[in-house]
Amino acid sequence: MTTNNYVDKITSPLIPDQFPDFYQDQGPNFIAFVQAYYQWLEQYSNTYIGSTTYQSRSLPDNLNVDYTANNFIKLFSDQYLVNFPQHLAIDHPFIIKHILDFYRAKGSSRGIELLFRILYNLDSKVNFPGEFMLRLSNGTWRLPRYIEVTDSPYLAQLNGLLIRSSSGATAVVETVNQKIVNNRFVNIIYISSLIGDFRYGDFVFCDSVPAMVGNSAPLIIGSLTSVSIDNGGSNFTVGDLVQIKGTGTDGLARVSATTTENGKVVFTLIDGGYGYALDASITIDNTGTGGAGAGFSIGGLTEVRNIALNTDSIAGILATQIDLSTSGAVVQITGTVGTFTNGEGAIGYAWTRNLQVNYIATPSGQVANGESLSNTALGIANVVVYISDGQQLYCTSNSVNINNANIAPGVVLVSNTNHAVVQIVNSYDPVVNTFSNGFVIAAASNSTVLTVSRADGNDIGYYVTGMNIVGNSSGATATVVTQTRLTNWQYFPQATLGSNLDTEISQAFSIINKQIGRIAYLANENPGDGYSDSPTVSIIEPLIYDLRIPDGDGGYWGGDAIVDAHAGSATGVATAVEILNSGFGYQPNEFLVLDNANNETGIFGKAVVLSTGIGQGSWADTQSFISDIMRLQDSYYYQVFSYEVETEKAIEAYKDLVKELVHPVGYALFGKFAINREFANVGGLLISSNVYSLPYTGKNIDTESGYDIMTEANSFILADGTH
Repeated sequence: MTTNNYVDKITSPLIPDQFPDFYQDQGPNFIAFVQAYYQWLEQYSNTYIGSTTYQSRSLPDNLNVDYTANNFIKLFSDQYLVNFPQHLAIDHPFIIKHILDFYRAKGSSRGIELLFRILYNLDSKVNFPGEFMLRLSNGTWRLPRYIEVTDSPYLAQLNGLLIRSSSGATAVVETVNQKIVNNRFVNIIYISSLIGDFRYGDFVFCDSVPAMVGNSAPLIIGSLTSVSIDNGGSNFTVGDLVQIKGTGTDGLARVSATTTENGKVVFTLIDGGYGYALDASITIDNTGTGGAGAGFSIGGLTEVRNIALNTDSIAGILATQIDLSTSGAVVQITGTVGTFTNGEGAIGYAWTRNLQVNYIATPSGQVANGESLSNTALGIANVVVYISDGQQLYCTSNSVNINNANIAPGVVLVSNTNHAVVQIVNSYDPVVNTFSNGFVIAAASNSTVLTVSRADGNDIGYYVTGMNIVGNSSGATATVVTQTRLTNWQYFPQATLGSNLDTEISQAFSIINKQIGRIAYLANENPGDGYSDSPTVSIIEPLIYDLRIPDGDGGYWGGDAIVDAHAGSATGVATAVEILNSGFGYQPNEFLVLDNANNETGIFGKAVVLSTGIGQGSWADTQSFISDIMRLQDSYYYQVFSYEVETEKAIEAYKDLVKELVHPVGYALFGKFAINREFANVGGLLISSNVYSLPYTGKNIDTESGYDIMTEANSFILADGTH
C-alpha cells in the first residue's frame, strides 16, 4: 500500500478496517473506542503526554531545524547559538542554518555587521581610529615615469602590456597619451614596474604586438635627464625651484649646489624709460672689460599702451621721380577703325551714368572697378563700372546701354564677374564725358595698343573700359579695353593691393599695432664671466626711437632707459640642479634658461636628454600630514588597537554581547550612536534638523576613564512644536 507522510503519521482512519465484519454489527462502540484511542495518540501536545504516535513518527522531521518542534528550537540554539540571547530580530531556524558564516567572520568587521543584523536587524559600520592616526614618514609618494617616443600605429594597443627596449629594459604600460608641444606632436608612454632604463635612441618592442617591429617600432627620443650648466646666474640658494625654458614645456628643477665666483656682472634697472616693447634691442658693449656672456631680457612693462606704427622703409625710393618726363599710359584697344598716327591727339569720350545702389547679395565681394552689370530680362547689358565707391557706382557704356529707360530705382542688377546683386536706389541722368586728351607717342601695327602721353602740359586724364577714342587727325576710332599708367611703380610689395599712383597710402604701407610701456624689471640675467671692468648697456626700440618723441627729460621715447652694469663677485652661483619634472619635448643639447620668479638672474645651460622622464611627484594620501582628518596618537581612542561600532543603538545595549561573541582579543571597543532612519509621518511637518555633539564614553556612562567619545544625534523640531 502506498503511503505518504500524512499516512505515516496518521493511522486512526485505518482502524475500522482491521476488525472482522461481525464487529461492525455487534461491537461498533468498541471499534469507535479503539479508533478514538489512536486519534489521541496521534495528536500534537506540548507536554508530550499521549501523543506517542505523533512524537515517534516525527523524529525524522525534528532533525531539520526548519520543521522541528518548537521544543527542540531551544536545544538547537543551545548547541549552535552559544551566548546569543533568546530574543533575536531574525528567525531562529534561519540563523541556526547560517550561523557558520558568522563564526567564520568572527573577530572581523564583517562579523560585527552580521551580529547587529542578527540581534537588531540594523545596519552597522566599523570604524578604525588607527586609520586616522598621524604617522611620521608613512605617506605614499608617487613618482610618474614615462617614455617619449616617435609615432607608431600600434601605440594605442600597448595599454596594460609589457614592453621592452632594444637594450633590455622592461616596463608595464599604464597609458599612452599625445601632447602638442610648440606645434609638434610628442607621444608619451606612461609606465610602471620599470626594470632597467629606456635610453635615448633605443627602439620599443612588445611581444604581445608582434607587428610592432622595424619601422613600426617607436624610437625613444628621450626626456630631459639633466642640465649642463654654462652660467649659474647669481643670488640662488640651495632648494630654489627653477622653471626650465626651451623648445619643450613643463620642465622643473631644483638648485642643488651653489658657489661664489668673481668676474660677474650684476645688472640694475635705474630708469625704465618709455616706449619699449618686450623685444626691444639690447646691446652689451664688452669692449675693454675682458669678459663675455653677460646679458638680460626685459621681464615686463608698466603704463602699457598700444600704438600704430609704419614698418616700411622708404630709403630705397628717396631719389625716385614721381612724375616722369614721359608720363602717360599704355591703352589696350579693340574694334579699331582706321590708323592712329604718332603725334595726334587721342580724345576719349564715353556715355556715363551715376547709380546709387544698395547691396542685396555679395557672394564674392562688392562690385569692383572694371566689372560689368546687366539685367537680361530688362535688356540691360554691358554697363561697365569704372569707379566703385561704396554705394555709388560710376558707370560707362555705349549710348544704347546707358540710355536704357529700365535703369531706374528699384531695378536689380547683377555683376557678370563676382555675381554681386545690387538694387538701384537712385539713377542720375546719363551724360557724355571727355576723360582723356592725350597724344599718341606710339601706335602698334596691329592696332591693339596705343601709348599716349601729355605733350602740352595738360593732364592726359584717364581712359576707362568701354570708352570710345577718336584720333583728331587720322579720324581713327577704337574702344578702350584697359589702361595702365607708365608710372605704376611697385615699391611696397607687402602692401595688400600693391602700390601705384592710384593706391591709398593706408594700403601701400604696412601698419602694425605695437604694445609699448615702461620697463618694469629685468629677467633672465646672465652675469657672464671674466669681467674685470663693467660693460656698457644700451636699450633701443627702433620704431619708437626713430619718431623722436621727447620724454621731457632731454631724451626720447624708445631710447631713454638706463641700466647699470657692475662687474664684481657674485654669490649664489648655481653649479648643479636636480630635475624634478622632465617635462615634454626637450631636444638634446638645446639651449635652456632656468629662472625663478623671485630672482632676476637666470641659469643658462644645455639640455641632456638620455633616458626615461620623471613627472613631478605627489603624495597619494595624507597619512603624514597634520589636518582635520589625521590625529595625534592618544594611546586610548586614536591608536592601532581600537575600533568603533557605528549604529543606531547605544553601546550599553550591545557592549557585552559584542565582547562575548565577536570581540577580537586585545582591542578596545568604542561606540558611536548615529540616527539613519527615516521617520514616518507623525502629524507634523519637518521644519528643521540640527546636529549636536553628545558626550559618550567608550566604556561606561560614568566616564570612569575621564575620556569621552563625541557621538552624533539629531534633534527634529516639528511644525506643531513637538520634538
